[in-house]
Amino acid sequence: MIKVLLAGSYDPITNGHADLVRRCASLFDEVHAVVFVNAEKNCRFTLEQRKEMLRLAFLDLDNVRVDAYEGMTVDYAREHDIKLLIRGVRGVEDVEYEMTMANNNRTYAPEITTMFLPAEKSLSGVSSHAVRKMLERGESIRGCVPAPVAEYIEKML
Repeated sequence: MIKVLLAGSYDPITNGHADLVRRCASLFDEVHAVVFVNAEKNCRFTLEQRKEMLRLAFLDLDNVRVDAYEGMTVDYAREHDIKLLIRGVRGVEDVEYEMTMANNNRTYAPEITTMFLPAEKSLSGVSSHAVRKMLERGESIRGCVPAPVAEYIEKML
């Protein structure tokens, strides 16, 4: 059984994130989509809200496990016997950042591999940051986030 981990702050989950998880769900036996706490980020949504948004986005996929974690990515992977981290990349800037993270993870956990998947071209301009800015301006986020997530956020606001 091949298990993979897609870690992120998901503040909120975007259609780009959802596309990566869905692509992985079609390729691997078990996909862990996990909300991680990043002390450097000032999140708009709580950890539990972000976990709920992930859950709502993947109700139809039996092989996606949604979770939240406050430690290191490689620690979660070890605890769940996951040997493959999947990271989405939208462009060169993402690759540079993700390469640094992959090298750091490899130092701590040489048994865990990081694989990069390019974002779907039509979704590469969508980011959680952009969605949060849209929310601040009172704009609709439909089309940028999965439909159940848009409904969830609209109810909260």
